[in-house]
Amino acid sequence: MVGFILHVPLRHPMVNKLTKKPFLLGVVAVLLFAPLSGCLGDDGNGEENEGPIDLVVYYENTFATIEEIHNNGQMISRDGAEFSFDFRETRSDDGDIVTFSFDPGDGTDPVSIDAAEESILIYEYLSHGIFTGVLSAEDEDNNTASMKVTLRAEYHLSDTQPETFEPDDTSFDLTPDDDSLELPAQMRLISTVDNTNTAIFGDAVTVTWSLKDSSGTEIASKTEPGVQDGQSVTWEHQQVIPDPGMWTLEITIEVPSGNDEAVDVQSDLWTLYEEDESDPNPEPPISP
Repeated sequence: MVGFILHVPLRHPMVNKLTKKPFLLGVVAVLLFAPLSGCLGDDGNGEENEGPIDLVVYYENTFATIEEIHNNGQMISRDGAEFSFDFRETRSDDGDIVTFSFDPGDGTDPVSIDAAEESILIYEYLSHGIFTGVLSAEDEDNNTASMKVTLRAEYHLSDTQPETFEPDDTSFDLTPDDDSLELPAQMRLISTVDNTNTAIFGDAVTVTWSLKDSSGTEIASKTEPGVQDGQSVTWEHQQVIPDPGMWTLEITIEVPSGNDEAVDVQSDLWTLYEEDESDPNPEPPISP
């Protein structure tokens, strides 16, 4: 630190007050001009900077979607919301890094990988919500460093019902994970009914959609009469701040002629959250 001498006339009223407490003036000078290195702080990504480990983690996305596929109202597959974290640039001044870890903040145990074997850690959320995850590294001298990241995991259900005379109900869960920081902000629905083209004796149909909450109360509905053979109709609906619980979409097909008429149904439902996740931290491009 560079020394200095401050010359101020003592007749200045403020200086006269300060010079009655010369020790206070010295403390103020030290606080103003002393270097600030070595402080424990937040670098904007929730990283603790103190210690020998330089924690560098790259992640392309902080938002992902759980994908659930149904056929005729029955689930046939479910893929979690996947996030990938690349620790390969993390280093320690005290030796080799031995472990990379991720605490997902969803009530499950942290997951770890052997830093000597791999540097990319992948985690899937199986329930939707907003989560605070903690990324960590530990070196061979038991030093650790960690940083927080906020992740958004949403939910999409796709239900396909081909050539059906009586569509099955589609149920979807708007209840977030118990450890989610927020409730869903919106539920979105897009459902299309196609009156299958019939070569002979095609009949018009009336399509009625009914959206019910977990108590069985109808929240919204729509009816489309006179859907001719070979035509399709679509209902789009958004529900702001929906109540958590298991919701149900019911679709009724009526044929005024009294005949049977097959339809194809495609329904997609999303559970959406506010975009409160952390910014992505992708690897910087390599300079030419």
